[in-house]
Amino acid sequence: MIRKIAKRLLNHKQREDKVFNFTITEMVNMYKNNQKTIEKWTGEIISDEILKHKKSDTIFILGSGPSINRITDEQWKHIGQHDSFGFNYWFLHDFIPTFYMFQMPEDEETQNMTLNILEGRQPRMKDVPFILRGSAIANGKLDVTDKRFGVLKDSEVYFLNEYPLHMMVETDINLVLEYLDLLDLLPHGNLTKFIPKLRSSMALLIVLAYQMGYENIVLCGMDMQGGFDHFWDDPKFEEVYNKYQLGVKEENEPVGFELFTETKFSKNTVPEYVYHLKDWMKKKSNVEVSVVNDGTILYPKLPVYKKF
Repeated sequence: MIRKIAKRLLNHKQREDKVFNFTITEMVNMYKNNQKTIEKWTGEIISDEILKHKKSDTIFILGSGPSINRITDEQWKHIGQHDSFGFNYWFLHDFIPTFYMFQMPEDEETQNMTLNILEGRQPRMKDVPFILRGSAIANGKLDVTDKRFGVLKDSEVYFLNEYPLHMMVETDINLVLEYLDLLDLLPHGNLTKFIPKLRSSMALLIVLAYQMGYENIVLCGMDMQGGFDHFWDDPKFEEVYNKYQLGVKEENEPVGFELFTETKFSKNTVPEYVYHLKDWMKKKSNVEVSVVNDGTILYPKLPVYKKF
């Protein structure tokens, strides 16, 4: 019995060491590679300079879930009157956001597909500031010498240094937020050197929006309701889907959203991080976090945006 307990404790310690090593390695490598890329290419580390584009105290974070197709023309008009963050494959959509966050996938086939989309769609967003982030940077796999990346040469480009938490971190989330606050990584209205990423791009963008000083953060298309369905699976996107061979992305996705939403993988699920961020930001700075409609696993714990 004692041996079994000792073995469990040892395995747990090894896992925690691995998790801690992940955060340190990602942070250091991303910081170094961001600096190297900037020296050789273009752009700068994200700073308060990006706030010159801010025109509202409300920001809509635009995800890829099929509930995006439920947003009405009148609602899009309202969204367009405020600020918005498109991320990853948002450039497949016709709506032009205020900001765009982009993460290059690491596997070669999906990366090639993504660069083709970037080359074909980016000219529509030539005036939108791009924020580059992700493990491809940290692992030195962001090949900015590829001619398809050249479309960003004339764009406003920022690099984001992440403070990433591994999915296996199971520390109480309130304690995690208190820890990040003690490190001065969660100020409202002030961008920090590293931006906390709590398992997902969605949580990263929520924190970034909070640091940018937004009072209302509205999540759109963050469905996470099984599988890997996206807004571009709708027949009205058939031309774009076929042109850019989006089936490649689906073939290379390892699992569905259950990896992020089910406690059997980690008790700190992505929705739990979002719920805790919502409560923490409300208590600290009276910031509201809501969803654009009920087509998400986050509803009803997150309310529908009051003005819809």
